[in-house]
Amino acid sequence: GIREVEAGRTDLGVLSLRRALELAPAEAAALRAEAHRWIGHAFVREGDPEGALAELNLALEERPDDPWTFYACGTAWSAMGELDSALACFSRALELDPAHIKALQWRGETWLALERPAPAGADFSAARRAIEAADDEALARWGGRRAELLANTLRLRARAYSSSGDEQRAALDRARREELLANLRG
Repeated sequence: GIREVEAGRTDLGVLSLRRALELAPAEAAALRAEAHRWIGHAFVREGDPEGALAELNLALEERPDDPWTFYACGTAWSAMGELDSALACFSRALELDPAHIKALQWRGETWLALERPAPAGADFSAARRAIEAADDEALARWGGRRAELLANTLRLRARAYSSSGDEQRAALDRARREELLANLRG
């Protein structure tokens, strides 16, 4: 089911995950939580953030300390334009896992949407440090290559610097990003 959701075949993925939930024993909380979380991801991708939150709340009932589920809740709230709720979810994910790269990036973007470039820049800087410190296994969990994750983070941090009027630091991040992208192109 997860592979189907990742590949954009959300209907098939949700069906497979629902079947896994039917077969999973009640004591398999981690498995059940992950299935609900991925159904939530599918619903966000399909444009149903309210449905996603219903599934994600089921996941939190199974595992109330899962940073990935709080991150996913934040993306659903963000899709609905509920930025304060999104911010709270990303912050909770970061309380549970301070190096959660995606939560750092999304919280930073949320700060930017709330016109708060200083905390956005701090989150993007923390994301950059987490990316640079991550081993290959951790990077695989984040779904990206180090250079791509860094390039995205530098793009976002340049926006934060520019929003705060620090064009010099924004230009440095843009130049670093272009260098990374040039290296990726070969």
